[in-house]
Amino acid sequence: LAMPPPDYPEALRKNGGSGNAIIAFIVTKEGIVSTTYVIKATHPEFGDAAAKTVASWKFRPAKRRGKVVNCKLSVPIYFALDK
Repeated sequence: LAMPPPDYPEALRKNGGSGNAIIAFIVTKEGIVSTTYVIKATHPEFGDAAAKTVASWKFRPAKRRGKVVNCKLSVPIYFALDK
């Protein structure tokens, strides 16, 4: 429902370049993200920025056999500076 992109980490902006992070998280029955954690990141700041952003996302709750359930997901987040 709402998935704004992450901000490029200010600490890495000077060097530029690209990077990525894989974030795992749980979407609750209410569609709110909880329990985010970094599975892998090319730089710790990319992982932190991606996890912070994913934590703000909103989802339509998952359903299983017609009932609303919590759902575990993971997502890759890519970072690049526009030159």
